[in-house]
Amino acid sequence: MRPERRLGALARAHRGAFLAALSVSAATGVLAVAQAAVLAHLLARAFLERPRWETLGGELGGFAALVVGRAVLTWAGRRLSHRLAARVKSALHGELHAKLLALGPAFTRGERSGELIATATEGIEQLDAFFSRVLPQRVVAGLVPLGVIVVVALKDGASGALLAVAAPLVPIFMILIGKQAQARNERQWVELRRMAAHFLDVIQGLPTLKLVGRSRHQLEVIGRMTDRFASTTMGVLRVAFLSALVLELVATLSTALLAVTLGVRLVSGTVGFEVALFVLLLAPELFAPLRALGAQHHAGMAAATAAERIFALLDEPLTRAAQVPPRAVPSRMEVRFEDVTYQPPGSPVPTLERFELTVSPGERVALVGASGVGKSTVLDLLLGFREPTQGRILVDGVPLAALPLEGWRKQVAWVSQRPYFFDAPVRDNLLLAQPGASDAELMRILREVELGPVIARLPKGLDTPLGERGLRLSGGQRQRLALARALLQDAPLLLLDEPTSQLDDVTEAAVLHGVKRLLGREKTLLLVTHRPAALRLADRIVVMGGRALRTPERAASTSLHHASAVEHS
Repeated sequence: MRPERRLGALARAHRGAFLAALSVSAATGVLAVAQAAVLAHLLARAFLERPRWETLGGELGGFAALVVGRAVLTWAGRRLSHRLAARVKSALHGELHAKLLALGPAFTRGERSGELIATATEGIEQLDAFFSRVLPQRVVAGLVPLGVIVVVALKDGASGALLAVAAPLVPIFMILIGKQAQARNERQWVELRRMAAHFLDVIQGLPTLKLVGRSRHQLEVIGRMTDRFASTTMGVLRVAFLSALVLELVATLSTALLAVTLGVRLVSGTVGFEVALFVLLLAPELFAPLRALGAQHHAGMAAATAAERIFALLDEPLTRAAQVPPRAVPSRMEVRFEDVTYQPPGSPVPTLERFELTVSPGERVALVGASGVGKSTVLDLLLGFREPTQGRILVDGVPLAALPLEGWRKQVAWVSQRPYFFDAPVRDNLLLAQPGASDAELMRILREVELGPVIARLPKGLDTPLGERGLRLSGGQRQRLALARALLQDAPLLLLDEPTSQLDDVTEAAVLHGVKRLLGREKTLLLVTHRPAALRLADRIVVMGGRALRTPERAASTSLHHASAVEHS
């Protein structure tokens, strides 16, 4: 479906606001016809009959009422259109946010953050003009000129025929010019997204750029990108001004031709003065909506270009598990991978091939192996971020694809290699896992991961903002805070992806001791690590792309030599 049609469907979904805006716009057109009729009658009486002014009180009062009524309806129509735009944009913001959450990190890792931000902010804002001006104007431009032609034809058939021929010229020229403008709008939107994505990358990598002395070079790069964006914007504006000139020329020439023919016929006596004046006053009302639509045409094309990317994100296919209806999630955490293969879209080689593993309830299993053998992919598949290309994953005998993702993820706590923290207080970042937790519970968990003294030394303790991505803390402290958040969730299944990679040996040992104590025997653990000390958490170790080592003690003291088989339970 074309973007404009989908945008129209979004507007119709808010039926009340949509119909109210259209009704007011249609009523404004009716008043325009009535205003021209009253004014023509008033002027005809004034010039032909020369009555006393006091006898024209009724007509003058009616004309004034129509002028005021039309102004009020115009104002009300704009208010209603802006309200419609606000509702649709709010709904789109919610839909896009929910879709990105449903797609998960597996999708967003492959996208540029700045480009996604530009789409979710500036892209949706581009739609404001479509819903507040373009869409209402399209309806008005379809109804009012048609109504004017019918009214004029009833009064004077020749003038009606002339207007019926002239009116379609405006949309024809709009279409011809619009083809060139569409390509320019698309280039402008691509440049905007590229510039936003690059600028965010530069801001995030500024410390590194400073260290290697490349920050000045990036100023030049951003300058060139800005110049390209300015050039494409000026190209769009040139086409917009050209189209405005053409539309004004068509409307002016058509009105002039009508005026000349009416003048000739008025002199010859084939048309009356009041009728000629009425037709001449209505002619601008016919072209005004078409000219206004032409003026908004480029805003509509810009909105359609932005909408293509928005709808592309909304149409991204979800995993099957994200679409299943709600049902009970098994409480017994036996996880089984049966002949699971995962091959990323567009990749000729699978990242995980014919993988088999069974994790019993309460068991602690560590996955080790060389980088790139698919350890993190196993966790992504278990979290529902990706879907197996072949095989299946079972939870207590139930296919994971048949479980609702929202309910399943409530049973899983996960620490990724790069945990994310919001620019919010320490407390708020922890309460994401357990909203009802008390400060005492938070501090207890923090002490277990050797972070209690660190938080206590912060200026405001738990109320201290962490900064963008948690930059107030060191890398190791962020890892420990992520562990604390996962343990606070108290989920029956815990997934840890390199949880101690940035810790020194002493801190790692203390943190692992606290984690082991909090795990107890009832929680199931699946651990990905390269650190021998972390393997002591495991009851069983699976070497992916190599051989299996059965005990943590043996694993911690043995050089892991990788062969070509995966342990099959």
